[in-house]
Amino acid sequence: MSSGTDTGPAVETVRTFIEAGKVKDTGTMKSCLTKVTIENGQLNLEGPVIESYTIGNPQVEGDIIIVPTDMKASQVPEGQPSEMNMPFVLMQEDGGWKIDLGKSVERMLGFNMEDMMEEMGNAMKGVMEGVADGMKQAFEGMGEAMSGGGELEAESEEETIEEESPEFIEAQRKFFEHIPREAEKIGEAIGRDVGVIAEWETFNNDVEAANKLAGYGLDRVRAAICLLNDDEQQALGGQLETIRFRYGYHPDDKSCVLQGSDLVVTCNPAHRDGVLDSDDIQKAIRQTLDLERGPALARLVNEFMPELNEGVKQATRVKVDHQVEIAGFMDMPDREAAVRAMKDLEGRGLNNWVYLMGHVHDQVALYDRLWSGRFEHGPQASQRVVFSDGNLLI
Repeated sequence: MSSGTDTGPAVETVRTFIEAGKVKDTGTMKSCLTKVTIENGQLNLEGPVIESYTIGNPQVEGDIIIVPTDMKASQVPEGQPSEMNMPFVLMQEDGGWKIDLGKSVERMLGFNMEDMMEEMGNAMKGVMEGVADGMKQAFEGMGEAMSGGGELEAESEEETIEEESPEFIEAQRKFFEHIPREAEKIGEAIGRDVGVIAEWETFNNDVEAANKLAGYGLDRVRAAICLLNDDEQQALGGQLETIRFRYGYHPDDKSCVLQGSDLVVTCNPAHRDGVLDSDDIQKAIRQTLDLERGPALARLVNEFMPELNEGVKQATRVKVDHQVEIAGFMDMPDREAAVRAMKDLEGRGLNNWVYLMGHVHDQVALYDRLWSGRFEHGPQASQRVVFSDGNLLI
């Protein structure tokens, strides 16, 4: 990545993340985070309230962008600092800049947690107990700080970002208010929560387009998804994580495409012909929807994982939030092999994993040491179990 990289989108991601925190819009906050951050459960909406924050000059470092942010919080528990400097670490994922909270904490603390990762067998014997507790508190503290509200004070000497008009900011606020209701309806249709984000930096202060984005953009996407048939909704539920709106400078730029876990909608609601109607959005979704892997993955996420969590809880009396990384299965070029892999995990994984966790717990108590686990499909025929900071990677 060159020094001429446009850091504006990364700054906008940080701003969107914090602005969504004001209204505790979990879906939008998650849409600004990397998949690893979400799977590791590093976002906590309970805690101190941010009174003010200042975004400094973003720096490009190789393939990442660092966005330093000074934050001051109120209602801080005794013994915890009220001020911190968080160097947000952003990396490109699914075509956009996403925040890696784990890497951000590493920057803040001054060391790399990956260097401390140990195999599960050793970690469960107490090697990582102190580190895990410390890192858990760091993640919780940082996640709690993100839950508050504040006024953005942008500082930049090297970068010029067009100042947003009060009318444009008000239009954004109205759009954020519209998100929870529509996102809930979409979630009910496809069986999972989704995030909604508008890439405001692409709108160039177009107040009319911003004001109409909810009615002519999000409403139409919601209608299209809710009118899909059951199989299509199930398949979409196994793939969709974020609905992302981009500004189209010309009416012919309007489009809708499912890119990995993102449904990217390009539109210009200020123009009568600048937005796809619900039927066209449906057709676009169907063209890119994976109807073979989707249902299998939806069943894995919505049925298998809750059953696995309950089985582990009964075997160990410890509540562990297990999740499955969808990218590894969706990226497999052989669709039939992907479906077999998911069914294999579902068929053999439950009993084997519950038995293993119960056996480990009999030898080393898991209380206060383990709170999440993630299953992922690797490109090679190898097996590994890694434990770090109370999280299992299987």
